[in-house]
Amino acid sequence: MNEFQGLENAELSDRMNEVGMADMSACNLNVSADTMQDPSQTAWEVARQEDRVRAWAKFEIVKTFISYRMEYSAKGFKYSESGESFVRKLHNGEICIEAYNQLKVSKLALPTIITWERMLRVGGDLDSPYSLLESYRHCGRKSRIDASLRSWIMELAIDQRDLDPNWIYLFLVDQYEMMDKQLPISPRTLQLLVRDFRKNVFTKSLGKGSKEIKNKVKLHNVRINDLMPGELYESDGHHANFFVKSPFYCHRSYGKRYLVRPVIIFWIDVATGTIVGYRACLTENKGAVKNSLMDAISRFGTPQKIRVDNGGAYKNVDYAPWVFYSEAIGKRRLTTDEKIAKRMLESGDKGLYMNLGIECHFTIPGNPESKSIEPFWKYGISAFEKSFLSWCGNNPESRPEMYKNMDSKTLVRKFGEKFPTWDEFTEKLDRYVEYWNNKPRASLVTIEGEQLSPLQAYTQVEHVIPHKTELLGKMLYPYIEMRTVQRSMIEKNGVLYWHPSFASMIGQKVGIYYDEKNLNEITICNEKGQIHPERAIAIDPGLQSGDDLTALIENNRRAKIGKLYYLALSDVAGAMKTEKMLKLLSKELLPLSNTKEAEDIKYLSFEEALDAIGGEYEEIDEISDGILAIEKDMPNKDKTEINQELIDDLKDEIAGLFGE
Repeated sequence: MNEFQGLENAELSDRMNEVGMADMSACNLNVSADTMQDPSQTAWEVARQEDRVRAWAKFEIVKTFISYRMEYSAKGFKYSESGESFVRKLHNGEICIEAYNQLKVSKLALPTIITWERMLRVGGDLDSPYSLLESYRHCGRKSRIDASLRSWIMELAIDQRDLDPNWIYLFLVDQYEMMDKQLPISPRTLQLLVRDFRKNVFTKSLGKGSKEIKNKVKLHNVRINDLMPGELYESDGHHANFFVKSPFYCHRSYGKRYLVRPVIIFWIDVATGTIVGYRACLTENKGAVKNSLMDAISRFGTPQKIRVDNGGAYKNVDYAPWVFYSEAIGKRRLTTDEKIAKRMLESGDKGLYMNLGIECHFTIPGNPESKSIEPFWKYGISAFEKSFLSWCGNNPESRPEMYKNMDSKTLVRKFGEKFPTWDEFTEKLDRYVEYWNNKPRASLVTIEGEQLSPLQAYTQVEHVIPHKTELLGKMLYPYIEMRTVQRSMIEKNGVLYWHPSFASMIGQKVGIYYDEKNLNEITICNEKGQIHPERAIAIDPGLQSGDDLTALIENNRRAKIGKLYYLALSDVAGAMKTEKMLKLLSKELLPLSNTKEAEDIKYLSFEEALDAIGGEYEEIDEISDGILAIEKDMPNKDKTEINQELIDDLKDEIAGLFGE
C-alpha cells in the first residue's frame, strides 16, 4: 500500500513532516486522499526518500507555475512573458522558497519547468507527484514495453535508410492491427526510444554493417612514424573523382570510348610523404605498377621495404612468386600460378620485388587502414580532384544530376568544354606532384623550427640510385607483353598502333613495352626481347564527319609504306615478280579521286617511302638511288609514269637483290 493512501486532510500535514516536507503544507495545496490513487504505487514505494522530497518540490513549483500563468493570462500578458516573470521571481526568492531550496540547484530554466509540467500531464494525474520522480521513466514506463517490441523498434531505428519516427509508429500500428492488437506505446514514447537507439553508436553501427563497425567501433591501431627516408614505400591505386575525355577510342567497353575516370597509382615514401612515383592509367594493372615503381627507383633509389595491398596488380606470380609457392606446399594439385611460381623459384627467379632486393609486405585483406597512404586520398588528392570542372563527387549521392541522366557521348557533345583531355589531365597531375613535393609541411620540422618540404626532408639522407642498364635488365626486359598483329595493327587499351613491319607479321605475335605516359607511341620487340629501333605509332581514328578524308589519306600512306617494307623483307622469286610489284605500287600513288579537295593532297613518292625505311637496309637505298636518278632524268614527266625501259635496265640489279 502507498504510505500516503487513506489519510485524511488533517493527517496529511503530519505525514509530510515525517518525510521532511512540512514546509510545503503552508502552500495550501488542496491534495485530497482520493488524489493519491496512483497507478504506479510500486514506483513510489521503492523510491528513495530524497527522490520523493525532490518530487514534492517539483510538484509545488509546477502547480504554482500553472496557476501563475493562468492568472497573468487573464490580465492580458503573453504566455512567454508570464513564464519569464515566474522564473525571475523564483530566483529572487519571492515564491516557492522552500521548494526551490529543496531542489538544491543554483538556477532553474524555464524549459525545465515546462518539461516537468508535461511530465505531470503525461502521467495522467495532475494532483500527484509520482510522475516527477527522477527514476519514474526507467523503473515504470520502459518496463511495460515488451522485449520483442523493443527489438523491433531498435531494428527499424538503426536501419540504414534513417526512417522517420512517425513512419515507424504508423508502420507498427498497421502491423499490430493485422494481429488484432493495439500498439501499447504512444508516438512520443516511440520517438524517445528511436532517439536513444540512434544515440548509441554501437547499436547504430550494427544496422549499417561491418564497415561502419570497423570505422566507428573497432579499436584503431595507432602507428608511430619512426622510419627513415627511403626505408618504406607504400602504393595504392585511386579512381579519380572527375571525368576526362577518353583517348581510348576503340576500347571494348563502349562507355570508355568517350569519358573515363582515370586511375592514379602513387608510390609514397612513408617517412616524409614524398610522392616518389606515379602513373595515370585506365585501370589498376601490374604494368602500371611496375612502371611507376621503376620511375620511383630511377629518381629516388631502391627502398628497403614496400607495403601494398592484395590486388592482382601488386600480388601476382611475376612479382611475388614466393606467395604462390608457399600456398602450393603440401598440395597434390597445383594451380597454373602455383606451377609457374615453382618453376620460377627453382630456376632462380625470385620475382620483381626480391630481384630488386626489396622486402615486400602485403596488408591484411579487408584492412585498408593498415596503410598510411589511405588518408592521402582525402587530404592530398581531394583538392586536386576538385580543381576540375568535371568533378563528379566522392559518391553517387553527391554527383551532379547531369552525370546521372546522360550517357557519356551526350555529355561530351553538350558539355565538352568542361572535360579536360587526357594530355591536359596528365600535365596538371605533373604540376600537382611537383607542388606537393616542394610545399613545406608542419609535420617536417628541423630542430631550429624550420619547416621542410617532403623533397627536402627526403634528400637529407643519401640514397643509392641503380644504373639505368641494371634497372632495365631487372624491371623492363623480363616482362614482355605479347600482342597479335591483325590487319597490320595491334591494339592496347583501346588504341590502335601501326608499324611498317606489321604488314609482314599479320597473325604473328609481337612483344610490346607499354608506357602510360606516352600513348602516342609504343616500344615493340620480338619474343626474345630485342627492341626494334623504331616505335609503333598510334593511329588517329577517322570521324564520321570532318576528318574522314584526312584519316583515309593517312591510312593509304601507311598501307603503301607497309607494302614497301614487305617488299624489302620478302624473298621475291624472279625479277618479273619484282617488276609487277613496282608497277602495282606506282598505280597506288595516283590520287584517290578527282575532286577539288584531293588536288592539294601531297602523296608520298617512291623516294620518300623508301627513304623512310632505307636506313636499315642498304639494298633499299640502292633502289631508292636508282629511282631518284630516273626522276631527275625526267623532270617534265609525271613521277608516277616511270619509263618501262629504264625499269628493265634495273631488272637484273633488283633480281640480284631479292634472289632468283
